[in-house]
Order: sequence, then structure tokens, then C-alpha cells
Amino acid sequence: LHQLQQTPFGGVTQTTLPLTILRMGEPGPPEASLGGGRITVYALQVGVKSEDPTMPGNFAVVNLKECAGPNGTKQPTQGVSINALQLETPSGEVSTQIRYPHFVRRPNFPYTGNVNLKPNQCVRGYVGYSMSGSAVLAVAWNGGMNNDYQWALPGSS
Repeated sequence: LHQLQQTPFGGVTQTTLPLTILRMGEPGPPEASLGGGRITVYALQVGVKSEDPTMPGNFAVVNLKECAGPNGTKQPTQGVSINALQLETPSGEVSTQIRYPHFVRRPNFPYTGNVNLKPNQCVRGYVGYSMSGSAVLAVAWNGGMNNDYQWALPGSS
């Protein structure tokens, strides 16, 4: 991961940022968008058939929970903002999230839309991804603001 910063005279410097590696089930660092709350990825399954009859093919599902901090969220969140949650693959391919009304597995993650979370309120469910391959290295949160981290799969280093 790299951070780009503009210098006073119009140049740009690049700094390598550390990447935080988490175990499945371990909460991520506090997220400003969740009022200091945290995101936790519990599991990833690849090669899953969709429970939605309109969605043929193979998918991956992430079992995810997001919790607001002690003051709740101060602005409406978009689907509790999981846009930054991605699957890291060996080829660098980006997997596409399956969005409501479609789903891969229930309970699907509640894309709440313009809803604030109350203090310490949590939402949990499955997020589905389309997959063209079968290899996933990690589940990554690319939240920006020096807050990028990933959940490593069991058995990976």
C-alpha cells in the first residue's frame, strides 16, 4: 500500500504504508465512518452456489459484522458502507459484490441505505461476490485515510 502526498512545490512523494493483517473473527481497527465502531469478518467461503434462483454460477460469500461506536453514526451510511470490502486474488482481479435484491446466501448483509446506526448497534449478514476464478488470498478493507487492512485466510501467513 502506498500513500501519495503533494510537496509544497507541486511534486509528489510516495510512502509505503504498513498493512494490518487480522485473523478471521478479529475486529478491525476503529472506523471513523462507524463512529469508532469496528468491522469483523468471520469467514469466507469460495465456490458457493447461490440460494437466489435468478443467480446461477459460482460465488464467494463473506460473513461480516459492522458495529457502530458508542455515539452511533453521525451521517447516513450507504449499505453500512461495505464498498471498500474486497476479495484479494492472486491475479489482482476485482470481484463484484452482489447487491440487493439479489443475494448469494441468507441472511444477506442489510444494505440499509440512508440509515444511521444507534450507539453500539451491529448489523450482520453475508456479502456475496461473483468469482471467475477460485483462489482468494484474503478479505481486504481498503478504506483509505491510512486505514487499510485485511483478514487472512486460515493457514495463510
